[in-house]
Amino acid sequence: MQFFEQLLHNLGLSKQPTAVPLDPELLPFLEKLAAQEGCTVAEMAESLLYNAVHERRTAVSHLQLWAELTPREKQTAVLACLGHTNQEIASRMVISTNTVKTHMRHILHKFNVGSKEELRAVLADWDFSDWLEDQELIDTVGDQGLANVDRKQETD
Repeated sequence: MQFFEQLLHNLGLSKQPTAVPLDPELLPFLEKLAAQEGCTVAEMAESLLYNAVHERRTAVSHLQLWAELTPREKQTAVLACLGHTNQEIASRMVISTNTVKTHMRHILHKFNVGSKEELRAVLADWDFSDWLEDQELIDTVGDQGLANVDRKQETD
């Protein structure tokens, strides 16, 4: 029997328990969760770890998809996630609503979702406030404004 178990292990097909150090302060919480779910502490730890790894993979995947968007698609996606209509997005970005629709089609395709609502759900944990503030500064200051800011700094 040991030969067969070793063979499965070498092929990466066995499920060998892996020892992971656990912070002693977490053990009571883990025991409580396990009791609530009617499972062992080991099963609860495995389930939580599996979920954490899955969430991490999903987050990395979403970041990779985000990186594939053009700057204008990113602006469109942020405004859409913040609940703006196509008309509001078009007005804000000084483009036509047809261009907004084109950007949204590309975004939805890249994220493999079918609607703005699904996109909002995918990116629900993202905080766009800093990104939006940076964009507002760019929109407000503009190229001419930046030149004026540079000149003011030179005189200070």
